[in-house]
Amino acid sequence: MLWSSRAPPPSNRESNNRTTKAHKVLDSIEKRVRTLLRSSPSSRRLRSDVEGIRRALHDVRRQVDSVTTRKRELTRLCDELEERVVPEEEDDDPMDYDSSHHFNLLIDDCNETAQVSLLLAAVSVLGWRIFPANGFPRPQLSIRPRWTMCGCTTRAYPSANS
Repeated sequence: MLWSSRAPPPSNRESNNRTTKAHKVLDSIEKRVRTLLRSSPSSRRLRSDVEGIRRALHDVRRQVDSVTTRKRELTRLCDELEERVVPEEEDDDPMDYDSSHHFNLLIDDCNETAQVSLLLAAVSVLGWRIFPANGFPRPQLSIRPRWTMCGCTTRAYPSANS
């Protein structure tokens, strides 16, 4: 017998492609857990990482002894990580925040020359919109405007008949 001196032969499920994929996922999860165990991230980040790792472990659904054993070991490592998380203090008191800087006008930070030039630009743009180059107020524009300023009633867009 070929397997007599060795461990028992792996079952078909152990050597299956899906089991191999599950082990690859568990390898990446284990790598992330080991990295977190070596480093010292903030408590908030560690909490979110552990939640993500637990979700990833839950998503591995292969029911094989080797996968189940690794999942158990990784769950134990996640428990170690959760022990390092500092519990957040629940603070329901309102936070003091000075929002007065939102009401400061940016124009106040400019020098007088810039303020005057901005005022002239605003007045000029407004004037050109109300009184175009011919000096008369603009007519109300519709989707198909008509030229009414010169007394004629022809359309601005010639029709196909003309």
